[in-house]
Amino acid sequence: MLRQVKKWKLIAASISIGLTTLLLGLWLSFRVDPNATDDEKRAQIEDFYNISSVQFSGISEISAHELKEKVDQYVLVDVRTAEEQSVSMLPGAITQEEFEKNKEAFRGKPVVTYCTIGYRSGLFAKQLGNDWDVANLRGSILSWCHAGGRLVSGDDSQSPEETKRVHIYSKQWNLLPKGYEAVW
Repeated sequence: MLRQVKKWKLIAASISIGLTTLLLGLWLSFRVDPNATDDEKRAQIEDFYNISSVQFSGISEISAHELKEKVDQYVLVDVRTAEEQSVSMLPGAITQEEFEKNKEAFRGKPVVTYCTIGYRSGLFAKQLGNDWDVANLRGSILSWCHAGGRLVSGDDSQSPEETKRVHIYSKQWNLLPKGYEAVW
């Protein structure tokens, strides 16, 4: 009986996440204005984040401005796909796969998760749970760019170069500030 209850809870959670993702995607597709000002884009990022964060309520957050001030104090974990990461990453960030392979090396260190806008990284932060000192980057890489944060090329070279290119998942997510190049 207990196994059955757990199964149904998992199914209900999956349906909830799927519906939230679908609704947010539809919301964005009708909402993103290619001629929007940077202030309007920042507001759209906040709106989306606020709607999606119900899926990982209770998880600590950090703003891009706060993170910029003390970025060297955190383990940055990029939960985006390899294709997204190949375009650019926050300096010093590691992939989710690297983090999971070497979890014990990071135990006791504060972790900040990020993705495109904060939904996937919020879910990963929730998955890590109370065993970790973890915060989700509010608005993720989009907010980081709006805050003037640096990005580096995501290739595997020893000395990645600074870049203004960002893989934004899909055209609907192009909420980058002026001066950045969206890739999807």
